[in-house]
Amino acid sequence: MREELEKKLVEKYPNILSEYGGDPRYTCMAWGFECGDGWYSILEELCEKVSKFPGFKFDQVKEKFGELRIYFKCNEEYDEEAQKAVDEAEIKSTTVCETCGEKGSRQNTNGWLTTECHKCKILHNMRLENR
Repeated sequence: MREELEKKLVEKYPNILSEYGGDPRYTCMAWGFECGDGWYSILEELCEKVSKFPGFKFDQVKEKFGELRIYFKCNEEYDEEAQKAVDEAEIKSTTVCETCGEKGSRQNTNGWLTTECHKCKILHNMRLENR
């Protein structure tokens, strides 16, 4: 995700993103959000939901197998509710283009699982053909 979008989330939700840009020996948030800009709105919605859970902090946010993967810690009494919100965001990411945020679907692109809209898939394939 572009740094400017990441910074917007960090500024709006400093408590749950306090490990953003931290020491990579202790947090995977040192590398920021390892996904495309298209999932920004999903992450913003998730941040709004989980910011009410005491002790919630992201450990890692990335793309894996064409969907969001979100790892976190939270006070134990809120863990189940937080996990439900995270699960919903991960599932939603399989229907939203990771690149542009339009409606998309998971597909196999040259051996890689991605979630893309039709337009982004065509552009992606054109880039691969021009290598």
